[in-house]
Amino acid sequence: MYSNSRTPDRPRRGSRARRIALRTVAPVLLIALAPVPAGATPLAPAQSVASIREKAAKIAADLDRLNERESVLDEQQNAARIELADLEAKLAENQSSLSSAEAEMDSTADAAREYARKAFVGDAADPDPLRYLVEGNTQDESARRAFIESQAGSSSDSIESLQASQKVLNSQRSELDAVQAEVTAKKAEIERAKSELEASIEERTALQQSVNAELKEAVEAEQRRLAAEAEARAQAESRAAAERAAAARRTSGATVTRSSGSASTSNSTSGSGRAVATVTQPVVAAPTP
Repeated sequence: MYSNSRTPDRPRRGSRARRIALRTVAPVLLIALAPVPAGATPLAPAQSVASIREKAAKIAADLDRLNERESVLDEQQNAARIELADLEAKLAENQSSLSSAEAEMDSTADAAREYARKAFVGDAADPDPLRYLVEGNTQDESARRAFIESQAGSSSDSIESLQASQKVLNSQRSELDAVQAEVTAKKAEIERAKSELEASIEERTALQQSVNAELKEAVEAEQRRLAAEAEARAQAESRAAAERAAAARRTSGATVTRSSGSASTSNSTSGSGRAVATVTQPVVAAPTP
């Protein structure tokens, strides 16, 4: 009777232990599958590793383009500088030639005036006898003939030299004006090239600074995210291991409890049998003295 009445309680204790173990392991699984904490949220798609690599490649291409542009502008600036130096040398040469031509013209004009003064020394009404030579005035034909005849040698050379010097001077002035215009245009071209070069350098510098800051921030965020994920996994694995160990200890304790209960039940049954046997034995009456 006693053994049959206590038997149904044993399975209920084992089922309850298993239910406790399942209720304990379930939160551990949920924690392990939970998303990364807010402080370590994954990067946005625009900040993912793939997008960072793509952006870095684009930036590298932009920097290559700027470097090529800078090299071209450097070559253009060097070529313009060389050409400008040549033009300035030519300008200095023309200036020197022009100065020589002007000095020669002044010298020739002085000589011609001296010849004219000697030829027309008695003519006080004519303040500029040189006009007969340069301007070709023929109003006083007799005076012109007298001058030419008296100065048939050196004076004619002076007149021709004066006219030639005037032509050279005019030519030199025209050439000088053209060279000056060319030098001015070349200087403006160099200034434009320098401005473009400086703008390219500023653009590249700003791009480098912006990209370096952005890449640094993205890399640091990625490192923080990976570290947070690793820490979360380690914590989840540690908790899961602790829960598994606790569940194993509870299972082992339940097994020991069931074994102890079986032994106690067996001993109780044996004792009851002996007691019953003792009670049912017949009582022998003591002999009468």
